[in-house]
Amino acid sequence: MTDETHTTPDPDPSPLAIRRRTPRWILIAIVCVLGGLVAGSIQAVERVREAAARSKCGQIGVALQNYASGHNGALPPAIVYSKDGHPLYSWRVLLLPYIEQDSLYKEFQLDEPWDSEHNIKLLDRMPRNYAAPWDRVVKVPPYHTVIHVFVGKGTPFEEGQVRLWSGPKIRLDKNDFPDGTSNTLLFVEGGDPVPWTKPEEITFDSNRPIHLQGLFKTGIRAGWADGSRAYLPSDIDQTTLRAIITRNGGEQVERP
Repeated sequence: MTDETHTTPDPDPSPLAIRRRTPRWILIAIVCVLGGLVAGSIQAVERVREAAARSKCGQIGVALQNYASGHNGALPPAIVYSKDGHPLYSWRVLLLPYIEQDSLYKEFQLDEPWDSEHNIKLLDRMPRNYAAPWDRVVKVPPYHTVIHVFVGKGTPFEEGQVRLWSGPKIRLDKNDFPDGTSNTLLFVEGGDPVPWTKPEEITFDSNRPIHLQGLFKTGIRAGWADGSRAYLPSDIDQTTLRAIITRNGGEQVERP
């Protein structure tokens, strides 16, 4: 006679029945583990996104440094003017060869304005370096950017030094940056969105309040003149902001 082992079928194998027979502490542990995995995954994704965004600002800073290295230490003009004094396009166009966009740069008619019949067709080819982070694109119209420089007395982009044809004169050295390149802002990711080729920057006037609207509630990403990245808290005071915008004010401030 052969012995056979018979297993009694589970009368109710449904998930609800299994949950009823499982000790509560095991269910709680499973939920906690799954929750931790999900939270960890979300945080990891956010860290990657933020790192990519920081890298974008870093690339612009490096590109400006490389431009200066190739032009006897001089920064690009904030606004390129024609020989007869008409604004043509932004410094962002001049930076294209330094952000791996040399072919796009060669397609521009550099003696025509940004919105000429030819150049306006290149607007929709805006490099990612100038674009808003993917989770902030709803705040910026298509082919617009909030990457700006300050134009005004004492800034790295003086109003009287923006004509390409006369040659940029502000250089990244201790003579033109007595406050130090590590204490002077070169660009910010803030201000009103503009078409990325349009010659429109942030006007700086030491006698007027500075209102910088960024893409984030907590602050504004930016770049120092030494090529490093910056993050300006949204509650930064006006005195500190003026001091780090100017390169020769002689202020003694703690770098944010």
